[in-house]
Amino acid sequence: MCCVRTHASRPEHLVSGSYDERVRVWDKRNLGRPLVVHEVEAGGGVWRLEWCAWDPAMAVAACMYGGCKALGLRLDAGAVDVVAQYKGHGSIAYGADFLPPLAEAGASDGVDVVSCSFYDNQVHGWTF
Repeated sequence: MCCVRTHASRPEHLVSGSYDERVRVWDKRNLGRPLVVHEVEAGGGVWRLEWCAWDPAMAVAACMYGGCKALGLRLDAGAVDVVAQYKGHGSIAYGADFLPPLAEAGASDGVDVVSCSFYDNQVHGWTF
């Protein structure tokens, strides 16, 4: 496992990423025997995950050679889906996070994400 993040508004859930290229959502109420709610193939080793601070149904993953993935999570249904991806980095994607929405109406037509890559030291902004 490379990363683990607890859900801000649903503390019984956490999300993990691993070199086996899977994002897994866990229910931690039974720590003696964790229950994997759902997992999704990320297309690359998952180095970093972040929950969206203002929308608890979204997360973003930096998936090394697989680029970055925006994830839609339906925790009650036990479902995780890749809703968007970004493959614009020329190197390994190692970090990603959401940018807060701007206060001005109409400032963005989607969800803004920033991601970074390892060898070429670049930061990219993208919208889905």
